[in-house]
Amino acid sequence: MDSQFHSQLKTKKSFLEGLKRGEILFSQCEKCSQKYLPPREICKVCGSKSLALKPVDLSHAKVVACTFIQVPPERYSNEEGYGIAVVEFKDNLRLLGRLNTALKDPIKIVGLNVKVVVEKSKPDFWFEL
Repeated sequence: MDSQFHSQLKTKKSFLEGLKRGEILFSQCEKCSQKYLPPREICKVCGSKSLALKPVDLSHAKVVACTFIQVPPERYSNEEGYGIAVVEFKDNLRLLGRLNTALKDPIKIVGLNVKVVVEKSKPDFWFEL
């Protein structure tokens, strides 16, 4: 198995294990301090493989972009439509995820704070207004 592929699997597994604990994890390079969300195994800036996993501070989560899917893919065909948002946390960490809201106007949503919901049993996460 390719070592880069193995690293990606390890990182994904660590991210999912964090969700099972109720955390969203990012990685930070121990050499140059660059941060990554979702986490990575190798720093794109300096090439270091010494990256530490840390929990994201979920107390500050603001929508910086969003859209609504009106024609969902087959997997979600039972859903009428749903929102997707890019949410920014402290230290400019950003993450794409599902946005659960009755409000469907992106202009009114961008800039609002959201609650991050982590469902440990699946594991999964989404954002709520």
